[in-house]
Amino acid sequence: MDAVVLSHESAVDCLRAVARSGRMLVRPSQADDVRFVHDPQQLADARSRSWIVAAAREPLHIMLSTGAKSYAAKCMRAHAVSGSVPAEWLCRAHGNVFFAGPELATMQLAAALEPEASRLKRSVSFASGESHSAPKRGSAGSSAVNDALDLLVLLYELCGAYASAPDGKLLRRREPLAAKSEFVCACAWFSGRPGVARVRRLLPLLVDGARSPMEARLVLLLCLPVRLGGYGLPWPQLNVSLSVPSTDTVSDNESITPDLYWARSRFAIEYDSWTHHSSDASFGTDSIRRSTLSLAGVTAVSVTTPQVLDVRHMDAVARVVARHVGVRLRHQFDSWAVERRTILRARLFAGMRLS
Repeated sequence: MDAVVLSHESAVDCLRAVARSGRMLVRPSQADDVRFVHDPQQLADARSRSWIVAAAREPLHIMLSTGAKSYAAKCMRAHAVSGSVPAEWLCRAHGNVFFAGPELATMQLAAALEPEASRLKRSVSFASGESHSAPKRGSAGSSAVNDALDLLVLLYELCGAYASAPDGKLLRRREPLAAKSEFVCACAWFSGRPGVARVRRLLPLLVDGARSPMEARLVLLLCLPVRLGGYGLPWPQLNVSLSVPSTDTVSDNESITPDLYWARSRFAIEYDSWTHHSSDASFGTDSIRRSTLSLAGVTAVSVTTPQVLDVRHMDAVARVVARHVGVRLRHQFDSWAVERRTILRARLFAGMRLS
């Protein structure tokens, strides 16, 4: 099958457009390989007719089949692909115009990152755990991926139930675009290809199901290893459904989904954003949720945006979590750990709209 296939940053733009629409990705039914071609007329037609393709910003990134030469023009970046790519790793945009699915697009971005060896004189990559200055980053909706941390944040977005609109507003989704298990399968299928090893190293740091960018960042701050700027706490489940015993005030088969949940300790964090607290009614809702979690045998604490943004308050939150999950914070407050945590915070919150 001959097809025009958007890749790299252009594919991420398409993925975000689908996420904002609330729809799910449309995967091709064909199991055979796709031949990637450059058809300007077909691409121009799709940009005028498809809201998905129209979301891709210039320069457009496209894939070319093995044997073709990569090239760069003012409005186009063409990338020759090594080896075959089954249609199941693509998503349909319009007619025979496709874009790389979440798994393939992420690997393409990972492969395009600056090689670690070339950065050693001025920095060391996030994956190595050494500190370095915060890079300049775009807005919350930017598809820019500069290093491994940006790539990890993108993975949380693709596996999360949220989408960022161009105006910075947060949109909720019922289902994520992808799941961690799908990235695991993709890494196995594409094993040995550029970018795969980098993505595979990040997967242990990924948790499915975040419902906002701040929720994802709260998990990273608490749970990333100390060498990467986190507190090294155990990884929680996100927005997992818990059954609640029936009472006079709770009906049969009722469930509740705490934001961050440590099952072994039956401990939860409820993240309360500034947006969530825009009305007095939300405080009553918070109280009801905590009471319901108590009925389910879960101890819950609330964490607000000001707490996450304040270093001292966040230290206190980490101590509370550590006490409930039975972990000792041994080196998290040494000077070198505090320095790395400061750098991580600066990079996580750079240019994003806080909510």
